[in-house]
Amino acid sequence: MLSQNFVIKGLMLLSLMAFSYFILINSTIISDSNQVIQNKQLQDLSRTMTRQAALFAVDSIKEDNHEALFQLTNNLAKERLVFDATIYDAEGRILGKSDNALTASQITGLNTPLSIDGIGRQQLIEPIIKDDHLLGFLRVTFEKSTLTGFANHHYRKSDRLMFGMLAISLVSGMLIMGLLRKRKDASKPITTLFGGKA
Repeated sequence: MLSQNFVIKGLMLLSLMAFSYFILINSTIISDSNQVIQNKQLQDLSRTMTRQAALFAVDSIKEDNHEALFQLTNNLAKERLVFDATIYDAEGRILGKSDNALTASQITGLNTPLSIDGIGRQQLIEPIIKDDHLLGFLRVTFEKSTLTGFANHHYRKSDRLMFGMLAISLVSGMLIMGLLRKRKDASKPITTLFGGKA
């Protein structure tokens, strides 16, 4: 027949394992959800950046100031998340582009086998409008791998901290259990500790 002490220890061990599993599953779910939210925020940021740049291009297009358009696209391309930028008129002619700008077909990888050049990149196209009149388009290519890389790095770091805290909690719990057991044994009479009767 199983002793009461053995049953209690077994139940405590099962409870500890269930608690650890519960924390692990929930931390994974939370991490995945946060990563989705972070990616969406980065996508919103890239769209906002494109819209703002399109607004800045309005006056330069109306004034036919190609130098200002080239400067705008080069400034965009200097951003860490941006690969290149190109501004077109309403008929698709290039008005300004960054020094490293590629064509749309090159960026999408249509000219390469398996579209290799387009891997890890995302293009956003924003119409440039003034008084309901279409002046042109702004095409910005973002390094999608960099966008997701920021989020992944952030959440990998958060996961490491979370699992570290979990490990510390488990070790602390086992140490406390060990100390309580020692104190309980120390409180017994000496004869009991050596197998004698209390």
